Amino acid sequence: MNKKDWKIIKKNWETLTDELRWKFLANNSHLNLIVNLDNDDTFVTHPNIEDESLEFNEFIGCKDGIPILLKAFNIKAEEV
Repeated sequence: MNKKDWKIIKKNWETLTDELRWKFLANNSHLNLIVNLDNDDTFVTHPNIEDESLEFNEFIGCKDGIPILLKAFNIKAEEV
């Protein structure tokens, strides 16, 4: 992914509800977007894009089992 692609995704991301954002991630696992799970935050990054992220309105944090749940829906997740 390059910066141009990222900017397009980010612009569209900002128009979506959180529910549609999760669906987007599940349907676009080929984009290599990574959900970052922190105790008080949940955001999306890409390995090629530094210092930028896609934010959710509501976070799910990092609780036991959440990374496994997301993996079941082909969503890459990392604990941060």
